[in-house]
Amino acid sequence: MRLFLVLIFLFSIFTAHAADEVSVRLKWHHQFQFAGIYMAIEQGYYDAAGLDVQVKEYTSDLDNINDIVSGETDFGIAGPELVLNYLKGEPVVSVATIIQHSPTVIMAKKSSNIRSPHDLVGKKVMLGENPIINAMLINEGLHISSLDLVETTWDINELVNDEIDATEAYLTNTPYYLIKEGIPVVYINPITYGIDFYGDTIFTSREMAEDNYEKVMAFKNATLKGWEYALDNVEETVDHILRNYETSKTREHLIYEAETMKSLMLPKLVEIGHMNRGRWQHMANTYIKLGLAEDGYNLTYFLPETYSDHSHVYLRNTLAVMAVILTALAGAAIMLFMFNWRLKKSVEQRTEELTKEIAERKEAVAKMELFHEIFENSIEAISITDKDANIIQINNSFTEVTGYTEEEVLGKNPRILKSDRHSDEFYERMWNAINREGRWSGEIWNRRKTGEAYPEWLNIFCIYNQEGEIVNYVSAFHDISEYKDKEAKIKYQAHHDALTGLPNRFLINDRLEHAISHAQRVQKQIAVIFMDLDNFKRINDTLGHPMGDKLLQHVADHLKSLMRDEDTVGRLGGDEFVIIIEEIEEPAYLTSVCQRILDSFAEPVVLDGHELYISTSIGITYFPDDGKNSEELIMNADIAMYSAKERGKNNFRFFTGTMNEEMKRRHELETMVRKGLENGEFVPFYQPRVDTASGRVNGMEALARWFPEEGKMVSPAEFIPVMEETGLIVDLGRQMFEQSCEFVKRVEEETGKRLKVSVNLSPKQLERQELVPQMLSSVKRIGIGLDMVEVELTESDIMKDVDRTKDVLDRITGAGISVFIDDFGTGYSSMYYLKHLPIQGLKIDRSFINEIDSDQNDAAIVSTMIRLADGFRLRVVAEGVENETQASILKELGCYEIQGYFYGKPMPAEQFIEFIMNS
Repeated sequence: MRLFLVLIFLFSIFTAHAADEVSVRLKWHHQFQFAGIYMAIEQGYYDAAGLDVQVKEYTSDLDNINDIVSGETDFGIAGPELVLNYLKGEPVVSVATIIQHSPTVIMAKKSSNIRSPHDLVGKKVMLGENPIINAMLINEGLHISSLDLVETTWDINELVNDEIDATEAYLTNTPYYLIKEGIPVVYINPITYGIDFYGDTIFTSREMAEDNYEKVMAFKNATLKGWEYALDNVEETVDHILRNYETSKTREHLIYEAETMKSLMLPKLVEIGHMNRGRWQHMANTYIKLGLAEDGYNLTYFLPETYSDHSHVYLRNTLAVMAVILTALAGAAIMLFMFNWRLKKSVEQRTEELTKEIAERKEAVAKMELFHEIFENSIEAISITDKDANIIQINNSFTEVTGYTEEEVLGKNPRILKSDRHSDEFYERMWNAINREGRWSGEIWNRRKTGEAYPEWLNIFCIYNQEGEIVNYVSAFHDISEYKDKEAKIKYQAHHDALTGLPNRFLINDRLEHAISHAQRVQKQIAVIFMDLDNFKRINDTLGHPMGDKLLQHVADHLKSLMRDEDTVGRLGGDEFVIIIEEIEEPAYLTSVCQRILDSFAEPVVLDGHELYISTSIGITYFPDDGKNSEELIMNADIAMYSAKERGKNNFRFFTGTMNEEMKRRHELETMVRKGLENGEFVPFYQPRVDTASGRVNGMEALARWFPEEGKMVSPAEFIPVMEETGLIVDLGRQMFEQSCEFVKRVEEETGKRLKVSVNLSPKQLERQELVPQMLSSVKRIGIGLDMVEVELTESDIMKDVDRTKDVLDRITGAGISVFIDDFGTGYSSMYYLKHLPIQGLKIDRSFINEIDSDQNDAAIVSTMIRLADGFRLRVVAEGVENETQASILKELGCYEIQGYFYGKPMPAEQFIEFIMNS
């Protein structure tokens, strides 16, 4: 009887009523970029929303926008070009933004020395027709014609082989191929140059939004739920893509894509699907400035909330359909009544009814027999248990996979298959999920009758009776041993040199980064030994490459025999080897290791009757002295190795600053900065902040300036990056804070005015535990009130580590010091940190003030920011006010505190005192 119920349940699945059909077109081939759609299907979110979603494949010759607008497909996925199509008259509607920051960048090899857009002038660059890149170039005063554009083949090997200097790239995909090969790359990111566009956005047509608004919202909500699941379960999602969709990407590539997408989606900071009207306006304005669209646009019909009022159309249609159905049902009921009355009078009709019932039962039995055949011949191993988890039936595949026959398992618990690979907590979580959600699926290790453990993909679901009680459990699984073996082999091949079996460039970098992290925790040194065989080319040329390969294999085995088990010996390529030695106690140990290597090569190597004499040149670097990461350590060790070759080969050299002029120049600037800090060459300049209502100065911002003993003032753009990199910014910040507090007291003593001072904080300072105690100590020692001091952080600085930043800001504001967000509007502008971070004010970035007197959009954005701040009870300061008109507009908009050249440039202390006295 229970088996009959199970088969009836399976039959009901196949005959279930279909939901509303909708379709979505992918913008590219199957990959993690569309994981939210895949998992919304897999987890049943679309089913729960009453939708039957059809995924349409990417087609290169198809116009993605026209496909949706024409009604051929209901939903599509587009990049930042979506709003440009809207500006050109296409009736498209944005539904939800998936990627908050466009992944489009320009990528170059680090060895190319390309670091900014200006470095691209005259270089061979592969670019598509991408307005984001064009906008960045224009912002930097460049024209795309200044680049040597090449044909867009999108072949990454052209960059690898130095046939081109740079290429347009997608952060979630293209860099993986170079990183896998261990090739260092750099990115020119438009975000750095003020072009911060949305990435992937789900969209539909205006007709769809007007006529089917509820369906649009149902699709959106289910898809976003799918994205939440995909980001929380990356590996499960990747395995699902590999099993169910044709993709050219490996598992490692998909995981890389997933992690990169997380950094662009920011799911912990910004709600998935969040869209900002002001940001769409910013994108639209950028397209207009580029000449790609005309001004005078209105985004009303581009945003989904516009169509929320159209839901009454759907409701009206639904009610009309229901009325028709009810009318039909009423008529049918009358007819059925008459028909039944007549049936009572007709013996022949009754006989026909009984005959029909018998035929239906025969048909049901035939279908049951069919499902039984499907059950027995399924390639999936299937077992069915009763409510107490005792096996009552298995199929043939179960026996093939486990080795157990039906007689051996009937009445027994499936735990007879249990291996020792999982903890009790694992099985507890699994059964909790089954009993809570009615199903569970995942990878699990079980044991065959022979005792052999094997991996399988297991699906378990519950069968319920009419009272909602569990009566059976059904398990379906298949052996994935072959897949796991292939996966392990591919992973090994991806991380090891095919010739020698040593770690390759990718694995060397990975192990070195892990070693660096460990060394930082235990405060130990790491050494990187870079080896190159002397005159190896001569052996290849004279005895052939097969002999050269054998020699490389011999050297690999020889080096492993010389080193400790915990040391890493790897091959970068060619005749170059790298050795990583951790936890070095004495420098003398490293010297002895290198000498032992040189001495070991003194004896000839005999291969296939050939007596070969080889030697090696060695370069050595230390962490942290010679590099902060694996790339720098290996690069500088390479430089030291070439220095050893220049000194006659067959010797070793430690890396020094004289080997690299660029490092020398940087070191000189660092030295000057350190001396400048010691000699008090850094002083704050003060720029006034003015109350728009009274016109009086009520505060000032402290800005660091550097006047070396010999020479002119050095721009902050030159010394701030060096100080950030070296950590000297912490000392500078402390000096600026103390001098600013002392100046507040001086202003009050000499002018009688109590003016607040605002001091900028660096992310490096937030990492120091002593920051807040030092601030409080300085304020107390100088003798001013905590309410006279404010600190500023930029949006980007906050987002580097939100949790740590919140902790520090809690302590700062808890002590009584106010916190302002600087450059507001240029970064995330997230409601999250406005709500959750302890801040007291915002400083509107000058980019929104520059054209406030001529651009209605800027005025609207600033007005929105001010109202937003009022809603959160935050103070607002407008930066970069240059003229009286701007000041008047800001006053009318309700901004009561402004700052800019219109009132005064940053000035030294004496001049600021004079300014206050005369104002």
